[in-house]
Amino acid sequence: MRYELFLFFSLIVLGTGVAFKIYDFIYVSLAFLLFILIDYTFLFFMKPRFYFESPINNVELFRGEEVEIPLYYSYNKKIKIISPYNFVSLIINTKSDFNKFRINLKIRGLRSGIYEINKLHVLYRSILFEKKIEVLIRPKIRLTVYPKSFLLFKELQTYFSKGFTSQSNIIGRGEEFAYTDKFSNNDDFRRIDWKKTAKYNDIMVKRYYWDLYGNIGIIIDLESTDENSADDLATEALNLIKYSNLFQGNIYVYDGQNIKNLRKDVYSAFIYIVDMMKKYYPEINRVLDFKDIYDYLKNKKKDNFNTNSKEDRYIILTQILSELAFKYPKAYIIQPTKPWVYIDDIETSYNIRKMYEKNLNKIKELGSKVFSSFNEIAGGVIEFK
Repeated sequence: MRYELFLFFSLIVLGTGVAFKIYDFIYVSLAFLLFILIDYTFLFFMKPRFYFESPINNVELFRGEEVEIPLYYSYNKKIKIISPYNFVSLIINTKSDFNKFRINLKIRGLRSGIYEINKLHVLYRSILFEKKIEVLIRPKIRLTVYPKSFLLFKELQTYFSKGFTSQSNIIGRGEEFAYTDKFSNNDDFRRIDWKKTAKYNDIMVKRYYWDLYGNIGIIIDLESTDENSADDLATEALNLIKYSNLFQGNIYVYDGQNIKNLRKDVYSAFIYIVDMMKKYYPEINRVLDFKDIYDYLKNKKKDNFNTNSKEDRYIILTQILSELAFKYPKAYIIQPTKPWVYIDDIETSYNIRKMYEKNLNKIKELGSKVFSSFNEIAGGVIEFK
């Protein structure tokens, strides 16, 4: 806006000088126009340079993690830097050396995949002009965000080598008191220990030994997922496998039409999950080595590990509230990600949400309960003691 007023004023002065042959006006207006040209030229050619003190080509992290990378730029004017990426935020520090500024690129693994960070948007001003330009970062950063379920895959490699968890050392839903701990976001308010809260001036909750045992069948719906929700579904499925020995029921896999009974075959259930992840994340074999865990599960399969018990209740893991949820009343339903979250179309997202709310009411009438994670079923916290 400033340069427009300045240009308008210069042209008025020039027009007046030409019309009335006032040469001083002409000289002054030409000087103004020359100043505008010089100022714009300065703005056009004086671009800041972004660089790393040491080359950073690859950054790897898991979904949900954050990492900060220092980036430097040299410029002697005040500028505003904008990140064009929704997973990169900027923390601009003060000047460190002469005309040298440091920026921390705060990178968050929002979605799994491979990305490139190769540019920043810069808004900077001269005396008259303001311009937004795109400045390249060299060398560019290749960002690989792995699914968070990969962490659980790694945990299971160690876990299976030590053997399955016994029922005596699990903290979670139950009535037998274990100890008092600080309140966390997933805790039940009804289990707040008010006496200890007043004593320590911090919200304290009671922990109990887990007693969610019995003939509980596990049904894993791996066909209801997509590229966006596969990671959340796999994480919960692996959690169910991890604690499946605490239940006397069978493990089932739903393919969208039929329910396959794996009995208590943890090996086959694990293979189903791995295959599902390979479909969406082909790099899984490069990142994780499944040989040890495969060998362990194959040996475990030879043991007396099957059961023919009749389940009293079911844990159903699914991405959508399909007919599967209606077949088993009084079930625990785990839905890690709401089905409309990753849909960009507002009308489609709204319709799916309304259908979900309708189905949810029907499911509650059947006595079922819907949770977002296995930890919620277990009482908010599952841990080994």
